[in-house]
Amino acid sequence: MSAWLKPIGGGSGQTPENWYVEWWDVLDMACFPRRPSVRVGDFLVYYAAGLGRICGIVKVNSAPIQGRFPEKWTEENRKRWPWSVGVELRLAIPANDLAPTLGDIDVRTLSVRRQSHIALTREQFSKAASVLTAEALRGMGRDVRIDMSPV
Repeated sequence: MSAWLKPIGGGSGQTPENWYVEWWDVLDMACFPRRPSVRVGDFLVYYAAGLGRICGIVKVNSAPIQGRFPEKWTEENRKRWPWSVGVELRLAIPANDLAPTLGDIDVRTLSVRRQSHIALTREQFSKAASVLTAEALRGMGRDVRIDMSPV
């Protein structure tokens, strides 16, 4: 199992706060500009590129394929992002100022610029899972301890 940081949205901050409702298509597929290194069983940690905030975790459930796109995509997007993998949602929180930052998981902002995905260490993934889960539960008014092991 590997874990990857995967941007959603563009660099101008346009990721909607409720991205998991408005962009439902990112809940079952992740797209890439070239054949990605990800494999079935890997995890993708989504981050809102324009905000620099992490906001979800999905698990890859299909091998990379070329030519599968969200229905609403323009021809330009289809040419720019021709590869995709199927994914299954594991956790989603609003993409807003309360969401954890890249710094919270020890990822330098400069390392993710202009990358379709970057590898995360086991420690970075564990931190991402922990801070995302804590934020989700905080939003429900609970204080918990979290043990996040790959499932």
